[in-house]
Amino acid sequence: MPRHAARIDGNQQEIIDAIRTAGFYVCNTSRLGEGFPDILCVNRYGQVVLFEIKTAGGRLTQAEKDFHDVYPGALYIVRSAETAIDYLTMRWEG
Repeated sequence: MPRHAARIDGNQQEIIDAIRTAGFYVCNTSRLGEGFPDILCVNRYGQVVLFEIKTAGGRLTQAEKDFHDVYPGALYIVRSAETAIDYLTMRWEG
């Protein structure tokens, strides 16, 4: 089935820039599609954190919901750079 062009949320670049400025690794994965989150980050503990970026009123697509349902790692919906950075400063056991 052909993939439709990904719609990029208006706050995405601002969030990516702020995360990088804070010293974290960021890989923009928004064009992968099939529900995969918008960015992959690595926190200071070497742990991978995935972020789905949404605007204030943005909602998950069905593909995004499906991915969230099965992904076993750290995956968060963020609407601001501050929230993303807060998640990146957390450390998970395991």
